[in-house]
Amino acid sequence: MLKPIKSDIFNNNSPTIDTINKYFKTTGEITKSLKNIAFMNDTCNDVAKHIRKLQCKDTEYEVGEFLICREYCKVKAHGKKDITFNVNFEYEIVKVSEFTLTIKDVSNGETYDVPLKSIRNNFIFNYCGTCHSFQGSSIDESITIFDYKHYFCNRKWIWTAITRATELDNVYFYDYVEPELNTKLITSYFERKVKGYASQDREANREISKDNYINAEWLESCINSHCVACGNGFYFKFDTGYTESNITADRMDNTQDHNLDNIQPMCRHCNCCKSNK
Repeated sequence: MLKPIKSDIFNNNSPTIDTINKYFKTTGEITKSLKNIAFMNDTCNDVAKHIRKLQCKDTEYEVGEFLICREYCKVKAHGKKDITFNVNFEYEIVKVSEFTLTIKDVSNGETYDVPLKSIRNNFIFNYCGTCHSFQGSSIDESITIFDYKHYFCNRKWIWTAITRATELDNVYFYDYVEPELNTKLITSYFERKVKGYASQDREANREISKDNYINAEWLESCINSHCVACGNGFYFKFDTGYTESNITADRMDNTQDHNLDNIQPMCRHCNCCKSNK
């Protein structure tokens, strides 16, 4: 069981970073722990690369390593029913071939031959995962938490990350400097998405709600939530000159526009699949 800590650790009167520095250990070592939690998928991949280098792994994938499915996907199987991989399920690599990996589902022992392209697009190493991928898990060994200073990382996320550990003494925060984020770029990106929805509604002759229409603030608020269809956490990249996210607004009633009472957060993949049915 997690040891109790002072009740004021994340109260609204205490700045988060100061609280972390007061109650927790920090480290400058990327490879301090073999279990790590990050806010960004890019960070997960970067941490995994450092750990694999430390372990002298010089090939892309090796037998005995573990992967986490980070995005719901279906893989075509020759002469068989398509294979569905669900978010956050863990798989062990049992065979490495030139164009495929044979992976074993840790939960049921079933094995699957998966093209390397699908592995690269939909799986990450389990050395570092997002908070969403560790949801419901308990980690007995040490963990290091990354990206906690990120613009969109809130106290709930930090608390969830901390409570994955069974012992608070095993929790480390990676000490780093968060690059300045271009908030105007982010707002502009979401505003363009809103204009795109308005264009769709006009083309479909749907009456646009004046006071209750989707806005950039609603899209931004979805960043720490997950897809209502597959349960996948949303990813996003907000770098200088480049912005991308898989957050979309799904209309529950297709006769109505994208008003706030008629939309729910859904990842791009699930929304496209729904549209194609």
